Amino acid sequence: TEVVHAKVVTNKDYSATILLTLTYHTPDGPILLTEDRTINVSTPDRDGRYRIDWRSTFTAGNLDVVLQGGTAGGGYAGMSVRISQTTGDWRLIDSEGRVDLPGGPVAKNTHGQKARWMDFSVVDTATGETGGIAILQHPLSFRYPTHWHNVMDDKFPFGYFSPAPLWAEPYTLEAGKTLKVGYRVVVHPGRGSKDQLDAEWTAFSESKE
Repeated sequence: TEVVHAKVVTNKDYSATILLTLTYHTPDGPILLTEDRTINVSTPDRDGRYRIDWRSTFTAGNLDVVLQGGTAGGGYAGMSVRISQTTGDWRLIDSEGRVDLPGGPVAKNTHGQKARWMDFSVVDTATGETGGIAILQHPLSFRYPTHWHNVMDDKFPFGYFSPAPLWAEPYTLEAGKTLKVGYRVVVHPGRGSKDQLDAEWTAFSESKE
């Protein structure tokens, strides 16, 4: 992965825009993929909630590119969150009303399922404060609604969740063709509620992809 262009614009209201162009290739090999990435970070509100909008366009080079699916091939990787080990009282909810609590290597109700959004909330061990992070997928994003790869192993401990559009099967991006992904990350105080996150997703879904 090679960063060929980067620009960061910060504002007095604590919002920011990050523009990146990246290429993907083998060492000294031709460019297989080019990614144009735009990240917009919102101004935090009075409660500390803020949003990160992440949009990427991937363009294949002169050859078809096989994006390998399945967990063994790394199909879960990409937009993902690893949960701090200094937290507890984990709870995972999704747009379809499923709920997971720790107990086992994967989140038994949401892992491998399709959803429009996923929210992982925690309690900080040191402060006792509760907060969470949600990932929302834009309806124009590649393979919407996506599968999710979710882990809630509190014995290790290891908490993780990721929208995973390659989870079930690979995808071949033909030479010169593009695909787009779009996500909103919401960092919030307290537990996320389905009604609140449904409203967040509706607002995001109406934004220009």
